[in-house]
Amino acid sequence: MDPNPNSFPVLSYVMSRLNLNSNPQPQDPVDVEQAQLQMHRNPQQELVEVMPHLDHPDLLASMAPAVSDVAQARSVLRALGDRPDHESVDQARAAIASLDERLSRMEGNTRAAAEGERARHAAVLQLDEMHEAYGTMLREAEERLVRIYERHGKEEEGSDKGKEAAEEANDEVIGILREEATGKGMERVELSGRQLKFLPEAFGRMKGLVSLDLSSNLLEVFQMQ
Repeated sequence: MDPNPNSFPVLSYVMSRLNLNSNPQPQDPVDVEQAQLQMHRNPQQELVEVMPHLDHPDLLASMAPAVSDVAQARSVLRALGDRPDHESVDQARAAIASLDERLSRMEGNTRAAAEGERARHAAVLQLDEMHEAYGTMLREAEERLVRIYERHGKEEEGSDKGKEAAEEANDEVIGILREEATGKGMERVELSGRQLKFLPEAFGRMKGLVSLDLSSNLLEVFQMQ
């Protein structure tokens, strides 16, 4: 009852990484050529190539709640049994319909026996519905995991851009100080929105500096004791 890696690749992969999948069933031995062919077709290998950050610990931790319900539902269904086939479901529906027509005319032990039979058929339908709901849960979990991955990717991209901006800003700051050191005085310095976390003390010694714009940065203010 583990998610099919072909139908639910992300869900199957995450559950395996979190050790939530069942123990694999033993398979018949295959020859080397077949094994190599299956390896090339391994959907999880293809998935990692498409989604290379799936092994990120923080990402896996954020995905854990999305798969916990799946693991719990799978445990319940494993205890209840496999999904009944279509023929069994159709027979159960027909039997319930027939019993419902006759129950109102039954009394005593006959009615009790009929109600017991109806309950058994109803259990077949209920088990089928639970398996159907489990399938829906798998689809929703897969979609949710994909959204979590995409959100993580955007956050990583934003972080990388922030680092690049900070590096460029540091180069710009160094360039300004070099110009000052060569005697080229600067009256106005524009450093807004540069992701700066600190400003060298040398800026306080710049002669002729009239305006210094440091808005929209990450600077921290330290108060003198």
